[in-house]
Amino acid sequence: MDNRFYNIGVGAKSLEPVLKNLIKHLKQEKTIDEFALTQQQISELGRFKHTQIIEDIGKFKTPTLRNISLTAPYMHDGRFWTLDDVLDHYQSGVQNNPTLDPQLKLSDTEFGISLTDDDKTKIIQFLHTLTDQDFLEDRRFAEF
Repeated sequence: MDNRFYNIGVGAKSLEPVLKNLIKHLKQEKTIDEFALTQQQISELGRFKHTQIIEDIGKFKTPTLRNISLTAPYMHDGRFWTLDDVLDHYQSGVQNNPTLDPQLKLSDTEFGISLTDDDKTKIIQFLHTLTDQDFLEDRRFAEF
């Protein structure tokens, strides 16, 4: 969690049909309002909606990892319900796009990160250690 914004290849497929034309349109100093996008495509623009900087298309802020095991669903649109689903995305679901974070480009044709089943298990175990037990107890009493 570094309070920065990254494009991790989520939702790029909905923008794919229009992205090249959209970038060309924006480079001509036209506004996004002059370009027809669906609600789904608008939701995938990420940080760009606020900055109007082309490189920010598809970038979203990194969440805190504290209590991450309790905060499903995950991603900006809630598409993943488990931490395992999130790691599966990073392993094989990253969608290439022009503003994809370079750390997720394994080669010109491969995207994501390499994880073994053991890696995934250890990462999830670690993420569970970031759960604040006092928060759990306070939350339990708040329900009454």
